Amino acid sequence: MFGNPEKQRDLKDFILEKINKEERKVIDTAIANAAKAIEEILENGIDIAMNKYN
Repeated sequence: MFGNPEKQRDLKDFILEKINKEERKVIDTAIANAAKAIEEILENGIDIAMNKYN
């Protein structure tokens, strides 16, 4: 999944490879959580958002 590539692989190939369905779900969840955190910051301030999303 995420993390460093095996030492034998070219870093370029690791970075540019397609994202699988499991990784896509993790990324989509992180994006959704980030959007919620931004909304919280705008509505209630950064301190409340940090306590809620950190």
